Amino acid sequence: MQSVRVYEMPACKMVSSGVGMFGEEKFNIFDEWISSQKRGLFPKDFLYWAGEGFVWLYMYEDGMNVPKEFEIIDFQGGLYAAAADIDQRTDIQ
Repeated sequence: MQSVRVYEMPACKMVSSGVGMFGEEKFNIFDEWISSQKRGLFPKDFLYWAGEGFVWLYMYEDGMNVPKEFEIIDFQGGLYAAAADIDQRTDIQ
């Protein structure tokens, strides 16, 4: 069964992967970069479908070393639902 959480997110800066797909070089670089960031209790990365591909976001902190391939964007705060599952193993019925 899927797990869905609702977060109240403040307006903030996010590092954006831009639109892409897993397996593409830019997405792989983004994955490597966020994997090198400190982990806490709650995730700081968010993934969503943007019509023609995924966009992966990571919460920006002052002084963060962001690769030149990625843009820092303004993220509108609000209520967001996040679903977690295991690819092709989650019962979606």
